Amino acid sequence: MTETLIDKPTPTITFVPVGDDPTPALDALVPTVRRFLAVDVETNALRLSDPRYAVKTVQLGSPSAAVILSADDAVHRAAARRMMVEEAGTRGWFLTAHNASFDTQALVKIGVFSDLDEAWSRMVDTLVLASMIEPPMLGNDAPPSARAYRGLKHQAATWCPSTARSEDAKSALKKLFTSKKWKGLATTFDVYKTPIEQNGWAQVDPADATMIEYAADDVIDGAQLAETLYPIVFSAQPSTAQREHRIARLCAGMEMRGMRLDREYTQQRLDEVTEESRTAEEKLAELGLVNPSRGLGEWLVSKGVQVQYGKSRTLKNGTVKRTVLTEGTLLAQYAQQDADVAAAVPLLEQWRLAGKLASTYFGRYLAQPADRLHPDIKTAEAATGRMSIANPSIQNAPRKGGVRECFIADEGKVLVTADFSSVEMRVAGALAQDRALYDVFASGDDPYWVVARQLHGSGASKDQRDSCKAVALGRLYGQGIAGLSRTHGIPEDTARTITEAFDNAYPDLGKLRYRIEDKLLAHGVPCWTNALGRHQRLDPTMKYKAVNYLAQGLSRDVLAEAMCRAEDAGLGHLLWVPIHDEIVVQAPEDQSEEYKNKLVEIMSTTLLGWTIPAEGIVLGKRWRKA
Repeated sequence: MTETLIDKPTPTITFVPVGDDPTPALDALVPTVRRFLAVDVETNALRLSDPRYAVKTVQLGSPSAAVILSADDAVHRAAARRMMVEEAGTRGWFLTAHNASFDTQALVKIGVFSDLDEAWSRMVDTLVLASMIEPPMLGNDAPPSARAYRGLKHQAATWCPSTARSEDAKSALKKLFTSKKWKGLATTFDVYKTPIEQNGWAQVDPADATMIEYAADDVIDGAQLAETLYPIVFSAQPSTAQREHRIARLCAGMEMRGMRLDREYTQQRLDEVTEESRTAEEKLAELGLVNPSRGLGEWLVSKGVQVQYGKSRTLKNGTVKRTVLTEGTLLAQYAQQDADVAAAVPLLEQWRLAGKLASTYFGRYLAQPADRLHPDIKTAEAATGRMSIANPSIQNAPRKGGVRECFIADEGKVLVTADFSSVEMRVAGALAQDRALYDVFASGDDPYWVVARQLHGSGASKDQRDSCKAVALGRLYGQGIAGLSRTHGIPEDTARTITEAFDNAYPDLGKLRYRIEDKLLAHGVPCWTNALGRHQRLDPTMKYKAVNYLAQGLSRDVLAEAMCRAEDAGLGHLLWVPIHDEIVVQAPEDQSEEYKNKLVEIMSTTLLGWTIPAEGIVLGKRWRKA
């Protein structure tokens, strides 16, 4: 248990067994509720689409009391509904949950709420509030400890130290899980790689005293956290808070509707890439590289290749081990030194790609025994505030390799998409007020094509244009010449030439980074409210990322407002998924062009006097875009 010098008040916790009348416990809870009735559920940790998915308990709480009801009991479910809908409406309570998307979907699934609109009509999400007050400074690749920072338990301990209980309850539950050899509380827990008998959430008895304490303390802390954060956020940023809750509700709707998976096609692609991986590995073995995942560096050294080493590390036996670097363009350099290495490089690339497609995409999609996947859409997970998608990672699904084609529209529907045209460069141009860049966009031209033609003549290729784009954005966001070279696999001279061409063509854009750094860092910790009302902050040690945070953060908010306009125009129930700067909807098959044009019109907007147009495409039955 976590040590504390504070005597914390002892709340009233009531567990109502299946078959018992919950009315007395709920009647006793009513007078303890202030402004917020906290809501939480415990499930068996399986995904919403899984036929085995089950909600185990429903918890309701105030800062001083909690009631735990059985989700298996129809009387309990009806009582939970009366509290959350009728009682809350009559008494003017708000509902609150931390990451309310998860709980509201579960409660709709078991019939406590009729739909998500009803569930969200009085909902205040403390995860949204916490993210608005203290936006994340680290992205999706942050360590687990940094991601846990935004969780209920840490937030409650930070904001409500004199009452917070859930951290201690989690520690006790960890001991129970460990004693039973169950999994489920580690950040690396993958429910679909864990046998159900080792899944602690599926196995734990809801009536176990440790589980009762854990379930109750989450709503007790949640209610107090809402009481603490709500006045801070809604007094300072009321309209932004309303928009962020609206976005959370819209994303919850997309999660719950899910994405239809073509399992037969996905299995076919998994079989194909598995065979590709096996064939490549056999051919590598013929060249003497038997274990490419672990033996590549040693094999390169054995071939006499002059390799580059990363950081050294000392093993337990005192041996110093140096890791051979094999990323980026290094393999191509090694291939010039040995014929076998030259023959192995394309096989390695094939092996790596096939393995990634199998494990990260096709295999993961098929792990759930369902024809629909319900990815988690995180509305402000990235450090810039951009939306991200996990379980599985849909936003990172590559356009090549047949990955996106795994997902198909529902019967009678087709997929229609619209995305902003060069939104990050337009937003950066608006921040810089670069007149030369403005004129390029106003003329209908593309700044990347302009520079590509300057460097390569009128016959510049799309690949050359895309290279200019990648380097320009990378440089704008603070990446150095050497980093650009490594990231994009181009010579440093080429990266420098492109960078200089952009600086010369758009001088105010080139100065933007330094102007923003000076402005934001003048008063200590760099934090600001952007042009669309959302609070952002930057790690002072990463000042070179200031433009990145500003431009990508504003781009995200432009997309968020477009999603709100889409709902206002009657498209809310058709939203399928947000992908970076793009909105995908499912439209009636016989009205696809009409909906495409409507979506383009809805998304097109302006920011700081700059036009941000959208472009639309009818994708068809499969999620396929060139």
